[in-house]
Amino acid sequence: MRQIKHWLGATRPDQQISFYSLMPVLALLLFIGTMFLLLRLLQTTEIEQVRGTLLRDTEWAQQSMRLHLQLNQDSLVGLARDISQQRIDNLSFQVQTKDYMVLNPELEAIYLSNHEGQVQWLSTSGRLNERKFRLLGQNLKSLPVPNHSYTTFLAAKETERTAYSAPYFTTDRERNPHSYMEVQVPVIRSGQFLGTVTGVYSILGLLEQVVPREITRKYSVTITEESGRVLASTSPEEKQGESQAVTRAQTLSYEVLIDPPGQGIILKTYAIRPQSELARSILFWLVIGLSITIIWSLAMLWRHTRRRMEAEHSRDRFFAVSLDILAILRTNGQIERINPATARLLDQPHTSLIDKPISTLIHQSDQALFQQQFKQLLEARTEVESALSFSCRAAVVSAQISPRWLAWELKLDLASKPAARRIYAVAHDITERKQAEAALIAETAFRRAMEDSMLTGMRAFDKQGKITYVNRAFCRMVGWEENELIGTSPPFPYWPEEDIPQQWKNLDMVLEGRAPSSGFEVRIQRRHGEKFDARMYVSPLIDNQGEQSGWMTSITDITEPKKIREELVAAHERFTTVLNELDVAISVATDVNNQRIDRDHQHTAELLFANRYYRQYFSHDSQGHQRLHAEAEQLPNYPTDQHNGLNMQVSEVQDPQTGHWYELRRRAIKWVDGRHATLQIATDITQRKQAEELARQQQEKLQLTSRLTTMGEMASSLAHELNQPLTAIANYCMGISNRVKQQSIQPDELITALEKTSQQAERAGKIIRRIREFVKRSEPNRRPCDLAVVIENAIGFAEIEAKKKNIQILTELPSPLPTVEADTILIEQVLLNLLKNAVEASDSKHPPLAPAERVVVLKLIQDNAQLTFSVHDRGTGIAPDHINKLFDPFFSTKAEGMGMGLNICRSIIEFHHGRLWVDSQLGQGSTFYFTLPR
Repeated sequence: MRQIKHWLGATRPDQQISFYSLMPVLALLLFIGTMFLLLRLLQTTEIEQVRGTLLRDTEWAQQSMRLHLQLNQDSLVGLARDISQQRIDNLSFQVQTKDYMVLNPELEAIYLSNHEGQVQWLSTSGRLNERKFRLLGQNLKSLPVPNHSYTTFLAAKETERTAYSAPYFTTDRERNPHSYMEVQVPVIRSGQFLGTVTGVYSILGLLEQVVPREITRKYSVTITEESGRVLASTSPEEKQGESQAVTRAQTLSYEVLIDPPGQGIILKTYAIRPQSELARSILFWLVIGLSITIIWSLAMLWRHTRRRMEAEHSRDRFFAVSLDILAILRTNGQIERINPATARLLDQPHTSLIDKPISTLIHQSDQALFQQQFKQLLEARTEVESALSFSCRAAVVSAQISPRWLAWELKLDLASKPAARRIYAVAHDITERKQAEAALIAETAFRRAMEDSMLTGMRAFDKQGKITYVNRAFCRMVGWEENELIGTSPPFPYWPEEDIPQQWKNLDMVLEGRAPSSGFEVRIQRRHGEKFDARMYVSPLIDNQGEQSGWMTSITDITEPKKIREELVAAHERFTTVLNELDVAISVATDVNNQRIDRDHQHTAELLFANRYYRQYFSHDSQGHQRLHAEAEQLPNYPTDQHNGLNMQVSEVQDPQTGHWYELRRRAIKWVDGRHATLQIATDITQRKQAEELARQQQEKLQLTSRLTTMGEMASSLAHELNQPLTAIANYCMGISNRVKQQSIQPDELITALEKTSQQAERAGKIIRRIREFVKRSEPNRRPCDLAVVIENAIGFAEIEAKKKNIQILTELPSPLPTVEADTILIEQVLLNLLKNAVEASDSKHPPLAPAERVVVLKLIQDNAQLTFSVHDRGTGIAPDHINKLFDPFFSTKAEGMGMGLNICRSIIEFHHGRLWVDSQLGQGSTFYFTLPR
C-alpha cells in the first residue's frame, strides 16, 4: 500500500486520474466475467439434460420403427404362406393388401412375382409414382439400373429368407425425388421357390407414420444413408436425394442404425433450440450491452478529463516557450503573471516583474501614449471596445540590447465580475519588420533614382489602358510632365493623329496579351509636334500577390538605327537583284561539320543563301545543294579554276533527281556569323551534254548498221554458239599435236583425246539442231538431266581459257546434286557462256587482280520450288545505265563482242520457265543468276 501511495504521489495529475478512472472499469469487467461463467455453467447443465433426453427419445424412435417393420414383415410372411398353400386368389390378394395399406400408409405397393421375377399380382395405394410401378406383367430383371428390386429378389431366392433392398429414388411428374425401399418375402411350397411377395415402403411415410409424434415435435428427425444422402427429413432445409448441407455445428444430435432393414440406413435426431436458451442468451447479451455502455461512458469521461488536463498542460507549455511576451494584468496595470520571453527580448527576468506595473516595459517617450490607450481600454463597455492594438518602443535596461519595437494586443475580460476582471496582453517583436520597412523605403528611393536616370522610357498602365507610372526618360522623350500623363486614358496626347487607328490596334494587341516578345515599332509625337520612330517592348506587370495588375512597356528611340538599316536593306536589294537575274544557280550552305538533324533524323545542311534561279529549279531547301555536292565528291579529280585568284573547284555533275547536267564551281567560305560554309555556282550544261550524247548515239548506230549488214539472226547464232565447241576441238587438237611432237603421249591418252574431240564434233551438230529448233520458237527437248555432268562439262570447257589467264574456277555445290527436267546441251551452253564472260571480266580489270582474288565462283542453291545458279566474278562490274540493256540483242560492252550471247542465254532459260538476271557493283564485280524449276 505504501508503494502505491508513493507511486501516486510521484505521477502527474493526468496519470493519477487515469489510474482512478480504471478502477470502476476493472470492477465492471470482474462482474461481467462472473456473470459469463454463471451463464456458461447453467448452459452446460441444460445441455447435458437435453443430451440424455435426446438419447432416450432416439432409441425409442428406433425401437418403434424396428417393431413396426417386423410386424409388417410378419404380415407379408403370412400372406406368402397363404399364397403358397393356394388359399387366396388375385381378387382376395387385392382386397387384403389394400385394407392392409390403409392401416399402414407407409406401404405404397404390394406385388407378387413368380420364380423368374415376373410380376403377376400388383396392388398399389395410389399415392406412389405410377410410372415407376407399372410392373404388372413385367420382369424385375428388365427394370433400369440400378435395379435394387431384382437384386433383392435374387437375395431372397438364394437365401429363402426375407430380404430388404437398398434405398432408391424415383421422381414424380413435377420431377421431385421420392425415396423408397422394398422388403421381399419368399413364397416356398414343399421346399420349392415359387416367387416373392414384395412390400414397397415410402421412407418419408415411415418417418411420418412410425416415429412417434412427440419426438417429431421436439426434434428434427432425418433418415440418411451412410454417404450422407438424405432419404427423408422433417426439416424443410434438407431435401430428399441431396447431401446434408445444413451445418449443425452447435446443435445437439444423435444417430442410430435402423435394422431391419439395415442397408446402412441411419436415423438422426437434432435437438431444437428451446425457448429457455433463447431467453438466457437475451439476458446474457443484455448484460454485456449494459456493461459496454458503462465502460463507454467511463471512457468518454476519462478522455474528457485527460484532454482537459492536456490542454491546460499545453497552455502552460505554450505560455512558457512562446517567443512573444504573454502577460495577465490586473485592472490597475500590475503584472499578475508573465512568461519568460522578457528575458530574451528585454533582458529582464520575468520573475522580477511580478506585481510591477506594465508601464515599466514601455519606453519613456511612449509612456503618455500607453497611459492614454490603457485608460480607454478600462472604460470599454462592448467587446469591440475591449480590444486594443498599438505599437511602441520597449524600455531597455541593458546597453547590450539594441532598441526593440513591440506590437501590443490588449484584451479586457468583460465576462468576469468587475472585481475579478483581468487584462490579457500579448507583445510581438516587430523590430525586424520596422527595419525592413526602413530598408524598403531606402530601396524604393534608390530604384526611383535609378529609373529617373535611365535613357529608356518606362511606362505602366492598368488593364483598361490607363497610365499608372512613367519615368523621367519617358517624360523627356514625349515632352509632357509626369503629373500630366499619370491617370490619362487613350487616346494619349503623344499619338500622331494620322496613326491613331494603328495605335488603337497596337493598344488592343497589348491589352489582349498578343504583343510579340521581340517588340514592335510605333510612331510617337513630341509635344512640339516632332515625330520619331520607337521600338516598344511589353511585359506583364505582376504584383506581390502574383497576379497581373497591368502592363509595363519600355520605349527606345530607333530613328538613327532604322535609317542605317534602311540603307543596308537597299544595298542588299541591289545585290540580290543582280544575283537573281543571273542564269546560274548560286547557293551557300553550311559544310559537313555544321549540319543539323531534321525531324526525320537525317543530317541536313542549312541553306544560308539561294538566288532566284536556284529556288526555281532546286526548291527552297538545301537538298539540291547537297545532291550536286555529293555527285562532285564522287569524282576522282577536281580541276581547279585559278581565275582572279578565287581557287574554285570545277566539275561536271548530273543531278540524279532531274537528270540535268551542271558545270559546278565550288569553294569554301566563312559566313557572316563565322560558320564554315560552301559556295556553289551551278551552270546548266544539259543541252551541251545532249548534243554530245546525240553524236555518240549516231556513231553507235553506224557501227550497228555495219554489223547488221554482215549477220542475220541464224548466222549470228551459229557463229556464236558453234564458236565454243570448235574452240574446244582446236584446243584438243593443238594439245595432241604438241604432245605427239614431244613424244610424251601414250596411245590410251591419244585415244581418249580423240574421243573427246569426236564428242565435241557431235556436240556441235547437236547445237546446230537445237539452235535451229530454238529459232523456230519450239519447246525445248527437256528430259531428266544430271546436273553433275552438265556442270563438269561446262567447267571443263571454261577452264581451258581460265588456266591461260591464271584464273581459278571454284564451286559451292550441294551434295548430292538434284536431277531436273531440262535440255542438257542448252543448260551447259548457258553455264559455259556465263563462266567465260566471268573469266574475261576478271582478266580485264585494271589494275589487275591479285592472284588470290583471280577466282570465279559457281554456286547452286536449292529449295522446294526451284534451283538458283549464280556465277560471281571480281571484275570491273557493269555500269548502272548498261544493266537494263545487257540482255538486248547486238548490245555488248566488249569491242569485239557480237551482243548475242546473253540474249540467247536468257531465251534458253525462259524456255525452261526460269529467270536470268544480274547484280553488279561498279568496280567490285558482277554476279549472274538464273533459276530452273524443280
